[in-house]
Amino acid sequence: NTSILSVDDSGLVNALNRGEGYITAKFHGWDSQGNPMEKPSDPFYVRVGLEERQALISNIDPISNETMPKNSNKIVKPTVTITANNYTYDPEINKNYELYAESSSSTLVQANVSGDVITLISWNEAGSCDIRVTVQPLPSGFPAYQTFRVTVNENKSGAGRSSGGGGCESLSLGFFGLMTIIFIGGKKYAK
Repeated sequence: NTSILSVDDSGLVNALNRGEGYITAKFHGWDSQGNPMEKPSDPFYVRVGLEERQALISNIDPISNETMPKNSNKIVKPTVTITANNYTYDPEINKNYELYAESSSSTLVQANVSGDVITLISWNEAGSCDIRVTVQPLPSGFPAYQTFRVTVNENKSGAGRSSGGGGCESLSLGFFGLMTIIFIGGKKYAK
């Protein structure tokens, strides 16, 4: 349809109006005997200005660096925005992205993702590492990346994993107490 598309002698295709059309190319050459020949290609379909393609673009607001004691947990919830053709999706209504987190030292801090939150778990070692966060729009689109630093300090609250509550220390003492009873009990009945 020449009112929708035009093709010049060099093969440059120009869109003239909205609509649909087909383009067929002609191949010029010679056959195996050296005779000139012309052969058309299969037509291919072209659609002009009928549908705007959505390009999903993700963004993560900067994430603050974190400090945490050894053997503790911390929750981080990144602020994520997904846009498509200047329309912002509401992630509370449409969770249209996947969140990933990776620690540069999983022996120091492990990063686990569940939904839209990251749980940081520090182990029994002090130091620093980076957490790389990736947001991937669904079903496809342009991902966003953000990196923040986690510093693990010496644990000043005693043994056990700190999760903001209490009782972990008594659980660890209970475990050692149970091990002592089993050990003593084993010696008592051994002959």
